Amino acid sequence: MARTGMSFLVMSIILAFALVSFVYVVFSFTGLVFTIEFFLLLTVILLMSLGMYNILRERRWGWTTLTVVSIILIINIALIFLASRTISRPFAVSFLFAFLGFIIAFLNIKGDLSPVTKAEISEKFEKSGKYYENSEKR
Repeated sequence: MARTGMSFLVMSIILAFALVSFVYVVFSFTGLVFTIEFFLLLTVILLMSLGMYNILRERRWGWTTLTVVSIILIINIALIFLASRTISRPFAVSFLFAFLGFIIAFLNIKGDLSPVTKAEISEKFEKSGKYYENSEKR
């Protein structure tokens, strides 16, 4: 948990602002566009939650998930802007925070790609103690 510290906190705040502003963008639409964007919003929320959970559990692909989701959010906002040719505060805030989230997630991928040594693996198993639950009762 020591590795995640400040980056996890900053990313949580950035994602909160990005998602809240994206909600305002989505709910400004009507009809079929609203339906498509709403399901995309739900997908982004699910994937961001999955990525944050994996960062918290120190899994190696959590930051990669957040990088990909941030790219999807940036592309979606850019396509909405190109289609509507209007920009408002929610568009700008959502784009800004999605871009900041992308930068932070991308910078944290470097640590995730470092190779795992045999010593790290054996240390992890030594800390866990027993390999099977209730193995001492037999």
